[in-house]
Amino acid sequence: MLILAIANPLFVSAGSTELLRIGLHAVYLEALCYGLCQGLMLVNVLLAFSIAARVVSSDKVLCVLGNATPTLALMISITMRLVPQFVRRGKAIADTQKACTAASARSACTSSAPSCSAGARPDANDASRSAKPRRAALASSLRLSAVLMS
Repeated sequence: MLILAIANPLFVSAGSTELLRIGLHAVYLEALCYGLCQGLMLVNVLLAFSIAARVVSSDKVLCVLGNATPTLALMISITMRLVPQFVRRGKAIADTQKACTAASARSACTSSAPSCSAGARPDANDASRSAKPRRAALASSLRLSAVLMS
């Protein structure tokens, strides 16, 4: 929701109340409010489909709408299954990432590395230490996007 509220003023330059100017691009209050409303509508649609998927099964949707509009019935049925499944996968991935992050932090500090003693920070010039967490974070985000897209 906040992403839409922030991104909309960057692409829409319509309004009368200028908040700030970034170079030649002006950010307007109306565009910010419209982006916030778009985000709220998106959240409401996702919640409505999630609730509808819990109340009405996809088979019932196909039975009710199947004779009149079979294509629409199939699209609604697939959407009703997709949204809750997408939310469950996202939660499972987030939980797994939290567990992996907590486990790797704990195992790194239990080693005899001097960087974990008394809140000391690792040396900024040590390229091997700083490259590994960046690679791991990149790999983690790529796995997340691959799972969500599949």
